Amino acid sequence: MPVAAETPVVTEIRLNDFPIVTYSLIGDYQYSELRNFADQIKDELEAVKDVSKVVLIGGQEREFQVIVDQNKLAYFNISLGQIVSSIQAANFNFPIGNIDIDGFKYNIRVKGKIIKADQLKNIVVATYEQAPVFLNDLAKIKDDYKEQDTKSRLDRKSVV
Repeated sequence: MPVAAETPVVTEIRLNDFPIVTYSLIGDYQYSELRNFADQIKDELEAVKDVSKVVLIGGQEREFQVIVDQNKLAYFNISLGQIVSSIQAANFNFPIGNIDIDGFKYNIRVKGKIIKADQLKNIVVATYEQAPVFLNDLAKIKDDYKEQDTKSRLDRKSVV
C-alpha cells in the first residue's frame, strides 16, 4: 500500500442492508414539522424487530451550532478536542440488546440524544478550580438548520 493510503475497511455486504421500503412525507406543513413527523416515524420503525437501519433523506435538518470563544478556551486551558469529546459523550444512541418477556422479544436501545440547545449548554466540559466549566461558559450555542445542499421536487398531480 502507498504511504499516503488510509487503512482499508472491509465490510460484509448483505441484502438485508439495502432498502426494502421507501416512504415520502408531503403535506401543507412547515419543513420543521415534517422533519419532526419523520423523526417520530424513524424511532417507531427502528423499534420494529429485524429493522437494521432507518435513513432519513431530505427536509430541513436541525443543527446545533457551537461557536467557541478562543479566549475563554485559553483562559480555562481547554482544548477544542475536549469540547468535541464532551458533546459526543452526551449525544449517543445505540442498541444494547434484547429482552424476552412472556415470549415477546423487545429491542433495548440507550438514547442520550441531544434534542434541545439547553441540553448542550449544560454539558460539563472540564473543571476549573474545583468548579464545573459548562459548554455555555465557553461557547455561544445556536439552534438552527443545516445548510441546504440538495433540493427535491414532487409533482402532487401525479401522486395518488
